[in-house]
Amino acid sequence: MSQPLFFDNRFKCILRKIICTMKYTLVAIFALSSLFASAQGKWKKATLVTRSEDSIQVLIDDKEWAINPASFKLKQSLESPVVEWKASQIMSIKIENGDHYISEFIKTEEIPEDMGTDHFDSSQVKSHSDTLLLLSQFEGEIYSLYSYNDGNKTRFFIRTSAGLVQELIHRKYLIRKDGNSYEVNDQAYIEQLRYYTSDCAKVTRSLETLGYYSGELSQFMIRYERECHNGNAVRVTKKPKKGTWSFGLLAGETFTQYSLKTDDGYTSDLGFNKNFNANGSASFGVRVNYVLPRMKKKLSLLVDLYYNHSAEEHSEYTSYDNSDLYTEKTVALDFSFLISNWMIRYSFFPESAVRPFVNFGLTLTNTLKNGGKFKVNYHYNGDDHYLPTNDPFKQSSFNNFQYGICPGAGLAYKGFGLEYRYENVSELINSPHLKSGIHRNSVFLSYNLFSQSNR
Repeated sequence: MSQPLFFDNRFKCILRKIICTMKYTLVAIFALSSLFASAQGKWKKATLVTRSEDSIQVLIDDKEWAINPASFKLKQSLESPVVEWKASQIMSIKIENGDHYISEFIKTEEIPEDMGTDHFDSSQVKSHSDTLLLLSQFEGEIYSLYSYNDGNKTRFFIRTSAGLVQELIHRKYLIRKDGNSYEVNDQAYIEQLRYYTSDCAKVTRSLETLGYYSGELSQFMIRYERECHNGNAVRVTKKPKKGTWSFGLLAGETFTQYSLKTDDGYTSDLGFNKNFNANGSASFGVRVNYVLPRMKKKLSLLVDLYYNHSAEEHSEYTSYDNSDLYTEKTVALDFSFLISNWMIRYSFFPESAVRPFVNFGLTLTNTLKNGGKFKVNYHYNGDDHYLPTNDPFKQSSFNNFQYGICPGAGLAYKGFGLEYRYENVSELINSPHLKSGIHRNSVFLSYNLFSQSNR
């Protein structure tokens, strides 16, 4: 009767730990979800100018869009119903202490990545027109600069004091010549700006190195306004760069390797130094990510918290010549971990469709369940016998907390992530004679549920 009772109590203990871990994980998910959900529902004052040129004071659900919106949700007051205003109904909208958008009828070109010819073939270009909401970068007496990000590419537009809006063109495509492919980087925007600023030679000299980025284009146009036209009326409308918080989920497969090594000269029935590879096991958890505002949002700080259970049993046999005697040494390990990774991430390209990245950081492991055993059996003349052993696990205690490093790499695409991560954890077992460690190789899928710019 004692054996069923033992297994029943052990099962209940493991179940309680799993329920406790899941409870705190769900509480963390609920708290962070509530935080980000409430952060995204901020109603701010704004001035709306309609197509009939009427100016209306409204409240706007400001989400600090990374991708230009197609419409806005507005209210007359906090108690009034929400009304959606589309780009075609708006002339402009200025958010108090926030962004400024104008609405323009814009022609958009879709250029194939590979022309398949030795020149730019305009017949392959597809175009359509639509009313878009353009984000103001700055406004000046002579010119103003606006941007439009559709999630794949950011385009910039210049507006004259007469109200004419023109796109600053930057194209990249492949042509084929003599059997080879060549990338063409069409920087037509440089010649466009040279034309617009031809009355100021001291600024046009810097055009050759001007990049197609918000910061560089804005600084060039501001310099033109100030140095060539005494631009006292220059009004920078682009908000200072702010970091972005996001909260997400991750799940994947973790392959764990345990390493055990006894000190030289130490006599132990363990008798061998081995790495034990456990079968892959599922991992799941949550992520908090903060994208730094500088360096074109290439740098970010991440904290991952995930659960993993790993078990492995390894046996080694020793036979003796001309004898029916052999011995069996068995090491069994069974662990449940709550793991947190504190990392810094660098993405190699500016925000685009696909972003490769590398991670490096510190891993902290909390052992929720630990179990280890070592035994030696000997077999002789068909009988199995247990041999009393010097069990190194009994002389040791398992550390409930370990730390190590965790490099990794992967790809991110519109909130989704695929990444590989390696974790090297030391001192699983606290023993003066036994060195132990964990090596984890994991593949994770992640998804950002919420994001919010830092105020």
